[in-house]
Amino acid sequence: FAFQNKIVQIKKKFALLRELGYIKDRQLTDKGRFARNIQGYELQVTELYFRGLLENVSDEELNVLTHAIVYESKKAEWYRPHHHGNFKAFRKNAYRAVEAILQTEDKFDIEDRTKELDFKLASAVHAWSKGCEWRQLEAHTSASDGDLVRYFRLSIQLLRNTLYALDPRDALREKLRRCAAKMNRDVVDAERQLRMGTETAPADPPPDDPASAG
Repeated sequence: FAFQNKIVQIKKKFALLRELGYIKDRQLTDKGRFARNIQGYELQVTELYFRGLLENVSDEELNVLTHAIVYESKKAEWYRPHHHGNFKAFRKNAYRAVEAILQTEDKFDIEDRTKELDFKLASAVHAWSKGCEWRQLEAHTSASDGDLVRYFRLSIQLLRNTLYALDPRDALREKLRRCAAKMNRDVVDAERQLRMGTETAPADPPPDDPASAG
């Protein structure tokens, strides 16, 4: 039964991709080829890109948008509301793009759902992209340093994945490279931390420590 259900879900996924314009006449479209080259969150990124939402925002806003794709907030944590510039308008447009995916998933009864956007950390991401110091992020959220570093690095990874999915002549590549650089500094820069010898794992993590798995 599990195998049959998996086959059914695969067929539904193909129907979803056809409906959203990733496949036509059994061939990948431009959207499909672009999405194929992104590792993780490919539907969200592709819909945002093909609607022009990655180009028509500032570097800081693009980092906020990218972070919203990967971030999963916690109810117990505090987040400073973000109202900078045209944030409200571009957040609305971004929600609309991802909602198109979610509605199509509802239509075809897709089990493995696309992650919704989460802008709770927008104020912190914007401040960090503008060059604030790490300690100043306390004024934007109560999220732990570990969570901030982890999700900032995931955002950087997604920016780079998107960059490599673009045509080498696409002007957006330079913008994505610049955005990643604004995020990848200080404690977030894993390579720098390793060079400084400050990012070392415990010698013997407890057996039940999730960090010791995998």
